[in-house]
Amino acid sequence: MNLCPRAGSTHVPVDCTGYFLGIFDQMSSSGLICPPESPLLGAEAIVIALKSLQDHPESWHEAPVYLIGESFKAAFPCGKGRE
Repeated sequence: MNLCPRAGSTHVPVDCTGYFLGIFDQMSSSGLICPPESPLLGAEAIVIALKSLQDHPESWHEAPVYLIGESFKAAFPCGKGRE
């Protein structure tokens, strides 16, 4: 994930956005997360992933897919009234 910018950057390489959105789409389609309908959802997912990575450098030894997945689970939980 060294190619990805810090949170708040105005430029995010396509490799990063594709990686983040791939994880997001897989988690959404498998029911692991329950995001709301929104035209800006893809952009929101990218911001959430970047912010989470920036805010938790102590976890950088973990697999990127795990870290990003955990950020999406926190931001888009499923549960009573959300399913």
